[in-house]
Amino acid sequence: MSFQPIDESGLLDVFRKEVAKEYVVGLETENDGFGFDIVYVFAAQQARVAEAFALSSQAYYLRPHSTQVRPESQGELHAVLTAPLRRTGNVDFPALLAAGLECQLLVRDGLGHLISQERYRLASDVDFVAGDAGPIVASFEDTRAGYQGNFPWPGTEGREFEFVLRGRSSVVGATIGAANDITDVPGVADRFSAVMIGQFVRIVTGPNAGAFPRRITAIAPATNSGQSTTIFVDGPTLVAGIGDVEVEEFADVGFVVGAPSPATKGRHGWLDAIGNERNIIRQPFEADEPYRQRIVELPDVVSPAAILRLLNRVLGAAGIPFDLREAGEAYTVNGFRWVPANTGSGWLSTTVVNDNLALERRRFYVIVGLTGEGELGTPYDSPELNNAFDYDALFDGFPVGWVAALNALLNQLNQVRGGGIAPIIVIDPTL
Repeated sequence: MSFQPIDESGLLDVFRKEVAKEYVVGLETENDGFGFDIVYVFAAQQARVAEAFALSSQAYYLRPHSTQVRPESQGELHAVLTAPLRRTGNVDFPALLAAGLECQLLVRDGLGHLISQERYRLASDVDFVAGDAGPIVASFEDTRAGYQGNFPWPGTEGREFEFVLRGRSSVVGATIGAANDITDVPGVADRFSAVMIGQFVRIVTGPNAGAFPRRITAIAPATNSGQSTTIFVDGPTLVAGIGDVEVEEFADVGFVVGAPSPATKGRHGWLDAIGNERNIIRQPFEADEPYRQRIVELPDVVSPAAILRLLNRVLGAAGIPFDLREAGEAYTVNGFRWVPANTGSGWLSTTVVNDNLALERRRFYVIVGLTGEGELGTPYDSPELNNAFDYDALFDGFPVGWVAALNALLNQLNQVRGGGIAPIIVIDPTL
């Protein structure tokens, strides 16, 4: 049976039923109901907790289920919203607000203070032509992925949406160049910095005084404290000279962001969290459903059948004979152990193995026969064999394909066995 998370009205109903009626009526009616505020606050908080619990607990399911009241696990998304951008002054010049510009949600607390909450970044450039005051409806996305970015804006009191403050500066005696470059003076209080890119500057003295604000498009930072920093601005060519320059907030230049639409679609990446726990990582551009299917399907590992399937994929496909022997079998292994060499050539050295598996408990054995897959050269010292596995030189033969298959097998065996006992690859020329 599924139950929706209890909401504010449901919690208030519980309070009214469980608490003496005379007490409840007094709280709700006296002083215009101000005495009931604390009950409302508690109900709102507990309803939010119930909704958050429903979202997070149900999101840990990989598949839909019979008790589902909220979505199963999904990939992360950033909340999105739209908001109108306007200009209240300085409309005679073209202006561009660059993608990435941040606005923030402000919530008013019980004392009337505005508290900064979630931030949303401009999704694409917004271009005002000369004379255009707007509004231009722009798209924003939350700077963080998750549910916290979702807000029901219409009819919501005590919330505001505005540009994130970037800071003002007043650079005195700046050198202005004809390449629309403006250079500050080391040693003065205010300097240019990279965080100002995208803000607007106003030239207040000198030959360019009174010109419309210009957007900072790039910066050439100082390499040490004794050097100047140069910014580059857009707009018509400046007149070379000296002048005082002010870096403005967006509101100072006349930009205003209006009330946004509801912020929606934000969600946490629970599906990726489950996958990461199981060491199954989402591939680039992999959609939720294919990724979910890979997580749901248990990996083919650990069991002897899984090892046999691996041997068939790697050795069987290459026509290399093999045998699998488990620890504890009444079987004596005779052959050469496959041990990685340090020559850097990809070839492997060998050591003689003569083990009684009845006494072995720490390892399982993969017995591999010899083939000439990818043979280079001539195995002249072993004319009865088509594989000169004992030497690392072309004149004595080198089975490139056979070696590659065993290299791949050794790597994959260590993955497929999981936390099980270790493998040993043994070369048996008689197999």
